[in-house]
Amino acid sequence: MASCAGPSRSVSSGAFGTSEENPIRVAGLADGGPSSERAYLDRLRGPNNEAVEYTRIRNCCAFRTPRGIMDTGLLDVYEVTYPGLDAPVLLYLNMYDPPQGELIAPEGFTLAG
Repeated sequence: MASCAGPSRSVSSGAFGTSEENPIRVAGLADGGPSSERAYLDRLRGPNNEAVEYTRIRNCCAFRTPRGIMDTGLLDVYEVTYPGLDAPVLLYLNMYDPPQGELIAPEGFTLAG
């Protein structure tokens, strides 16, 4: 099982995590499924280490994956905010597929170790 452990990190990767075309892949974190999404979101911080609040608002965007039911997965969309943020951010998470390389945060966020 992959681990969330690692240094605090942010990246300027444009639409990473904020669009269905480039979701945050979290499979293998925690016990899998939605708990992997929560494990990732629990580590997410604002740019100055602010704690975030998140709410799952919907699923969307069917895609092919060998790890899904009948080779299909759905993304989960979370509304994320932290103190001082002008407007909530929508993040797209993929609980079926593992990260490709090091686990990173979307632009404007960091990950706690």
